[in-house]
Amino acid sequence: MTTLVGDGLIISTPTGSTAYNLAAGGSIIQANTQCISIAPLAPHSLSFRPLIVPKDTKITLRKPVDNRSSAWISLDGATRFELKDGEEIEIGGSHSDLKMVVNEDDNKMALWSHRLDNMLNWNQRHRMKALHRPI
Repeated sequence: MTTLVGDGLIISTPTGSTAYNLAAGGSIIQANTQCISIAPLAPHSLSFRPLIVPKDTKITLRKPVDNRSSAWISLDGATRFELKDGEEIEIGGSHSDLKMVVNEDDNKMALWSHRLDNMLNWNQRHRMKALHRPI
C-alpha cells in the first residue's frame, strides 16, 4: 500500500490501545465494531492519515532493506523485538470473538457515550455570557 516515513504506527482493535490511538489522531471506535485501526505516529507526509479497515484485513508490515534506521515492534508495551531488514510481520483480526459479561439492563450505546462524556468532557465548555448590544 505505502511506505511509512515517520515515527511509528499504531495498529489496534476498538478495545485495545484506545488512548494511544486517540493521541495519534486516530478515531474513537465503539467496542463492538468489527475493525482494525491503523494510525501513523508523526508521519512525514500529510497524506498518510489514520485508517479503519475490516477486522479480516491482512496487514503486512515489512522493514525495507534500504531503511535508514531500526524498526521495532512492541506488543501492548510488554513484548518488544527488532524487525531486521526485509523481515515482515502479518497482523489480522481473530476469527474468535471475545465474550464479555454485560448487564442487560444497561443500554450499551448510552453507557458508551456516557463514558466518553465523563472521560473526555465531550463537547463541553463553560457557558458564555450573552452579548448585549447597545440600542
